[in-house]
Amino acid sequence: MLLLIFTTASNIGTYCQVLQYRTGDKIVAYDEGTFKLHDMDSLYLYAFRNHYEAYYVDVYDRDSLRRNALIRIPLPSKDSIKYGLESLFIRNDTFQIFYSYFDKISKAEKLEMITFNRQGEKIGETKLIDVSEGKNEKKAGSFSVHNEKKLNEFISYSFKQLQDTMYINIDHFDYTGIKKRSQSFILEEEDYIIYSTWDEDYNLYHLTRNKRGNRDVTWNIRFYRPEAESPQIIRLKRASAERVYLSNFFMTYRDGQQRLNFITPYTMRPQSKYAEGMYIAQIDPVSHVLIKEDIVPFEIKGGDKEYQRDFSLFSCIPVAAIPLGNGRLRMVFESRLQTITKLYWAEIANEFEIGNIITVDLDANNSVTEIHKVKKDQNTEEGYFKFTGFAILIHAGKSYFIYNELPGNLQLNPKDFEPVTWKKISKTVVIYTSVDSNKVKRNILISKDPDSGTDAIIPGSYLRAHDKSEIYLLRKIKKDVFLTKIFITD
Repeated sequence: MLLLIFTTASNIGTYCQVLQYRTGDKIVAYDEGTFKLHDMDSLYLYAFRNHYEAYYVDVYDRDSLRRNALIRIPLPSKDSIKYGLESLFIRNDTFQIFYSYFDKISKAEKLEMITFNRQGEKIGETKLIDVSEGKNEKKAGSFSVHNEKKLNEFISYSFKQLQDTMYINIDHFDYTGIKKRSQSFILEEEDYIIYSTWDEDYNLYHLTRNKRGNRDVTWNIRFYRPEAESPQIIRLKRASAERVYLSNFFMTYRDGQQRLNFITPYTMRPQSKYAEGMYIAQIDPVSHVLIKEDIVPFEIKGGDKEYQRDFSLFSCIPVAAIPLGNGRLRMVFESRLQTITKLYWAEIANEFEIGNIITVDLDANNSVTEIHKVKKDQNTEEGYFKFTGFAILIHAGKSYFIYNELPGNLQLNPKDFEPVTWKKISKTVVIYTSVDSNKVKRNILISKDPDSGTDAIIPGSYLRAHDKSEIYLLRKIKKDVFLTKIFITD
């Protein structure tokens, strides 16, 4: 393991032999509403931003974090509602950007594509990909574009809701914008769409329920693919027939056999405020049939139930599924409490409570082996919401949760931790927390001098690299924002 000592000149630091960080260029003209880390390849990071009605791709070197290029995107001028970015494909020495806008003259939402080189020079003509008509921008529908690299094509989904009918079009294109095949679906059912996701082949799944309440609910997964004439209905039998009441917060993950798993907290009592475990529905990736449904109680032998108050059905959000090897899995939840609206004299402000991290470890049979609570109490108003939450770094079967914390809390019993309020962001340091050997361990990653002003990460901005144990995110130091890498070197 390589031990690096903090040096101001190189802006590289570490406080142990595990996690290290490097801070790179200041982001020029940063705007949190428009700047977004978008993607990466083996050498570069790509960010997309809108500044003074112009659109840019920023290219950063992954190693040095220096900005390698600033590319202005040549969008044509149109009499239309403001553009919306749908997707950006990075293809060798060219970029392809997909954007949509509502054309006020033709009363239609339009999806267009532009190809340009790394110097920002346009290649060929702007290509109209799809049109969805509507009386106004709210009724014209929306688009979703995905890069299907395995088939050397891209897929465009268009969605439009008219009264109680949902229209879905799925179109496949080659990279020149020529349509290869298409399929349309009309859904007249009144089921509520709770969650949507795509698999690795960008087939679409809608998880639906037929009622808002908890009693006698029918749960289904609707699967769409261009080869079918209608959506395939996958009935969730245990969730519908048994007394299992599901939360509306879902996530999906692929296990070691590439099966698609849908996860959500559940309770066995319709009036209960707290989750009693997690429900897992497993789908075969080839036949798209239901393999099994597991009801996994949050119980372990000899364990206490102190964690249960964090499993509110209204705030317990499944965040990540982390493989631990040998078929084992770590599910990560975050307690995000409801928004609190407060009146300050004549002003009304929204405040948020972003609470603890809960880890639930499962064996190969989906039985709970360990449950841990990582104490994290963040109370914030809207302007400081970006400093809440956490980023995850995964290395060799271990997971590290990285977030802003008051340094004094590391010397206290977790039950005595002081909340991190928006007024105390300037006093926080960046820490990482791990769950190892049945213990929660906290360490400082990025320290600072007392009263030196804000020096905090923006956890929601992070990108995780799949080829190395490293993540990239934004770090605010006083009034400036910098690109930062957190990594592990063996």
